[in-house]
Amino acid sequence: MTLTKVRHGRGVRLQISAGRVEAVGSIDATVLEALTMLTEDQLAQVVAFATDPGNALDGEHDA
Repeated sequence: MTLTKVRHGRGVRLQISAGRVEAVGSIDATVLEALTMLTEDQLAQVVAFATDPGNALDGEHDA
């Protein structure tokens, strides 16, 4: 994984590169701040949703 600050518009973003899956994403300061306010469980739910969008964030699944 690589973290890089990149210029974007009038500011900077944090670019995250996950080499294992060759994915790259950028987040701005507002999103980074919001992520820091999540509990570990909430962050795990976000990651679970991102890896399987069919899952509900609240943990409920369709039967």
